[in-house]
Amino acid sequence: MLDRIKALRRDPRFGLSRINRISTDINSAFHQKFVAKSGTNMMAEDWDSLLILDACRYDDFVSVSHLPGTTRPRRSLASTSAEWYEENIGVNEWFETVCVTANPHSEPFGDRFHSFEQLYSEQYWDQELRTVPPSVVAAKTREAMSEYPNKRLLVHFMQPHLPPIGPMQNELPVSGNPPEGVGHDRSHIGIQTYLRGRVDGVTEKRVHEAYRENLAIVHEIITDLINDLDGKTVITSDHGELFGERLYPIPVRGILHKRGIRLDPLTTVPWHECPYSSRRTTFSEVPDDSIRKLDKETVESRLKSLGYR
Repeated sequence: MLDRIKALRRDPRFGLSRINRISTDINSAFHQKFVAKSGTNMMAEDWDSLLILDACRYDDFVSVSHLPGTTRPRRSLASTSAEWYEENIGVNEWFETVCVTANPHSEPFGDRFHSFEQLYSEQYWDQELRTVPPSVVAAKTREAMSEYPNKRLLVHFMQPHLPPIGPMQNELPVSGNPPEGVGHDRSHIGIQTYLRGRVDGVTEKRVHEAYRENLAIVHEIITDLINDLDGKTVITSDHGELFGERLYPIPVRGILHKRGIRLDPLTTVPWHECPYSSRRTTFSEVPDDSIRKLDKETVESRLKSLGYR
């Protein structure tokens, strides 16, 4: 309590941040109870490689993308990554699919795939950027394609999800550590707390700019990657992102993303189908015995760095 009082004395707008968080929680509960969930089970769709750009809005993707092929909007079943895995992977077995993922929320579902290539371990995690760089994901995807030529590839990049990895990476408070006194803001600590109260000049416009920098970087990475993938490649997202759009029934500003919120910018994602001349022949096999999972402490640390704890 003393820490919170200190934070409010430093800047009363931290109080606005807390009001926004509480109101968002109420909106989330309302949506989960009264707003029907609808959308596409992306695992059940027709593809050989599915590239997920985390938190990628449809409108931002269309404005940035110059990829060959066709882009259409799709409705996601989720508004967070954890929800995406629950809704799309669930309890089903996807033994014809290899998962290459930089997202720690995938961890509980690793044994649902033929092989689970998690990239948020110490070996691939960038301590300075506080995330997994998209170049690492692309490199491991090429390796997986070579090692598993008869499997589908589910590839989960962390970008454009924050933290920023572009020129703005040192301009926003995204260390994964909340300011003094606001440690109980568990939805997106760090930047989300500042953004909710517009503290220290952190505004939706600046955060959106950093987000679009991330999108441009990962877009260039996948532009090269798709040339090396055979078969039918689809680019999509697990959910979108909010930059101040009003929620309902309590009309507070929507900040980034929150489980259960069913708002168009948060659930409308791109579905980009790349041109292809042939298909990959895939089949189901019992999972590798070598599937590796991380200890709970490491996973929690990664989630904290990404702003989930």
